[in-house]
Amino acid sequence: MRLVVIRVLRFAWEGLIALGESTVTIPSENPGGPPPGHPEKWRPDLPLTSIERHLARQLTRRGWLRRWLKG
Repeated sequence: MRLVVIRVLRFAWEGLIALGESTVTIPSENPGGPPPGHPEKWRPDLPLTSIERHLARQLTRRGWLRRWLKG
């Protein structure tokens, strides 16, 4: 009985790994921002909040934000 449970759990685990590998999306080179009418549209006329500045600093350190903004 114990061997059956271990085999079923292993099968389920490997299935979940395969599912995760097949649903991974690769970001495009130029994401272009959210679609029109999206509630999270970036507004350049408003200053960033302290949390947004903190997140921007973290992303800039990794280089992701600079690449995204260059588009």
